[in-house]
Order: sequence, then structure tokens, then C-alpha cells
Amino acid sequence: MSRIEDREDDELLYDLGGTEHPTFLFLDAAGEVLGRHDPGDTSVKALEETGAKVKRSLDLRKKAEAGDAGARVDLAIVRCELGLFEFSDLQGELEGAALTPEQERAVGALKADATVSDMWQVLKKNRDEAAKSLVAEEFLALYAKGKHPARRGNRRFYWNVLAGQGVARKDPAILGAALEGLRAVAGATPSEREVQALRELEEKLKELAPAK
Repeated sequence: MSRIEDREDDELLYDLGGTEHPTFLFLDAAGEVLGRHDPGDTSVKALEETGAKVKRSLDLRKKAEAGDAGARVDLAIVRCELGLFEFSDLQGELEGAALTPEQERAVGALKADATVSDMWQVLKKNRDEAAKSLVAEEFLALYAKGKHPARRGNRRFYWNVLAGQGVARKDPAILGAALEGLRAVAGATPSEREVQALRELEEKLKELAPAK
């Protein structure tokens, strides 16, 4: 976190592809990056899950190198989940491959994550009404297809936008789904801010869909 002139490896974070703080990377003994952890969830459980996924990728690599076509597809998907290449690269890797239903679901989640990340960049560059409308349309299209992002930070952004759309459109189905999505993001120990935001959404949902 400090810059000291002539210190060895002072650029290590950036050399390994780190772009933000905190950055969590899984490396092997030779320094190869085996996986990038989602900084949106720094819980022990989430880190353990990423570690398990890294181990799975190493097992799949051995099987793929031995000629297992199914393992090659699974490896490409897991490496994309671990942030080792972009979704556009994954599409190239999977071209012509016959995917199982489970693989299709995983690819769908990765596509949703890629879309949400792209839309976040759109809003970072421009927060005018046209940009906000574009983001809302993209997220509503994902919602209609049942394609939701997997990464925690993306899920928070995605469901918050959809919650706003549910309120604006007076649509209890969208608002209810967004509320459940945000509850899942908050987890078992939500912050005070999250608790307050969830309560406000619960009240708005009651207004749109009063109990019979």
C-alpha cells in the first residue's frame, strides 16, 4: 500500500492485474494467477468458495489436458468465473461446444455479470437520463429472461436498479423480486443502511400489493 523508491516488487499489484483495493488473488508457487476473488464479498465463506473453485479448476485442467472434452468446457467456464478472462473470450472458447443445462445456466450468469459490469461503466462515464434509461432497459431484459448476475457487487447494483423500476412502474412482481434479491445480497448480517433500505422497499411493496 506504500510506494518506496527502489523497493523490489513495488508494482506487484499492478503487474498481477490488480486495479482496486482490496484485491484478492490466488497464486501458485511460481506466481501464476489462478483466480481473482470478487471484492464485493470479502467474507471468509466467500473466500473459501473461491479457493474451492480454484482447486476445481486445477483438477479440470488435468482432465482437459488428458482429452476430456466436457472438462475443457467446464474449465473455460470456471476460469471465466475466476476472472481469468472476459466473457467475450469465453464465447470463443465455447464456440461449437454442446453445453449441458448446468453449463448453460453458468454461462447465462456470466453473460449477465458481463452486461451488469458494462452498464456500471456506462453510468461511471455519464449519469444523465439517457444512460440511466439504457441501464434500466438492459436490466429489465435480463430479468425477463431470468438471467441474473452471480457476483455480489453486480447483484447489488442490478437489484437496486430493478427495485427502482418496480416502484416507478408500480410493478409488484419486479419490486418483490428485487427485494428478495437485495435480501440475499445483504445476507444474515445486513448493515443498518441495508436494513433501512429493505424496510423502505417492503413498505413500498405493501402499497403496490396490499395483503388480502
